[in-house]
Amino acid sequence: MKVLILLLILVFGAIIGYFKSPKNSKTLKTLEYEKAFLSILPEINRLWAKARWEDAPECGVLLGLDPKLDRKKMSCNPVWMNCALQGKELEKLGVQFSFTKTREVIKGVENFLTYSSKQIDGEHHNNLYKLEIQADRFSKAVFLEDSCHQVYLPQRTYLDENSNRSESIYWDNLGRFLYIDRFMFTNWEYAYLTKSKIDLKKAMEVYKSSSKTDQKKLCLKQGKRLLTSRLFNAISTIPLNLSQSNPRFLKNSFDPWSRYESRSPLNQIDENTDDWDQIKIQICSNFKFKDCENENYLNTPSWMGVVDLFNGIPHRLNNEFFPNESIVGIHNTRDLEKNLHLFSRQEETKEIEVGFRCYQELTELDK
Repeated sequence: MKVLILLLILVFGAIIGYFKSPKNSKTLKTLEYEKAFLSILPEINRLWAKARWEDAPECGVLLGLDPKLDRKKMSCNPVWMNCALQGKELEKLGVQFSFTKTREVIKGVENFLTYSSKQIDGEHHNNLYKLEIQADRFSKAVFLEDSCHQVYLPQRTYLDENSNRSESIYWDNLGRFLYIDRFMFTNWEYAYLTKSKIDLKKAMEVYKSSSKTDQKKLCLKQGKRLLTSRLFNAISTIPLNLSQSNPRFLKNSFDPWSRYESRSPLNQIDENTDDWDQIKIQICSNFKFKDCENENYLNTPSWMGVVDLFNGIPHRLNNEFFPNESIVGIHNTRDLEKNLHLFSRQEETKEIEVGFRCYQELTELDK
């Protein structure tokens, strides 16, 4: 028994000596750093995926964002993240971490994030951005996934129409997993995808191009496609009956915020000519139409959570069924006196630079 105890003491002493020896002091230090590194990851993830205006209000101002309307534009956004990390260090468990600078993409701030592959260990991911975190000689990379900028299109039957609603096509996405970009394609996305540079103050603006081919390629670089006309109709018109996925009767609303024949101001234009002045005040305070003297427009999300549908910037659609109607929003989209609805469109023109939006279809295994 005494021999056994002695052996245990010797073994235990050997283990202590092993870790205390100069040869292995680096191992202990690395373990400390890795433990501290793991402790800061929740804070990094929160700053990335659930950004708050108060995290870096100066960045919101620099980027021209609205603290009420544009909060979702800050999350999963490498431009905002770069700005928010300026001069920032994180301390956990006595270890001070900083962020490794990388090649400049956004001019006007130090750059810490780089666009990375969409595949890790053979698994599908949305756009990934690499951020390297360091402390002394310790360095680790984290990959931040853009999990904020797509919305799922509910599986149901939809109604596609041409702009004057004289022709209709029924279609469904039953059994399909379609994800629509929440925002229009921006200058910062173009900069990261093409490895070019963009000024900080222009980074959040919609990227505009006169080339449909280029826009399709930019979507493909992200594993996506150019938004179609039928998908645009689906995300911007409220189905008459949301509770039924395959209803017998379909009727699209005339705007993204109120159902067909609801008592919204837009739907009362023809009904209350006596109250026209009051209705016009309500409409013009929120929308940007030819009859309105001000420049306001509604920027709230559609029924699906998609924004910037009618923000005064025309955008291109891939329109297979009505090819002469591939540009939407070209005329600020509604003449109140003639009651032309929001979805008036025109055919392709080479002279006009327009914005666009992408979408993605995933399989069951990709989700």
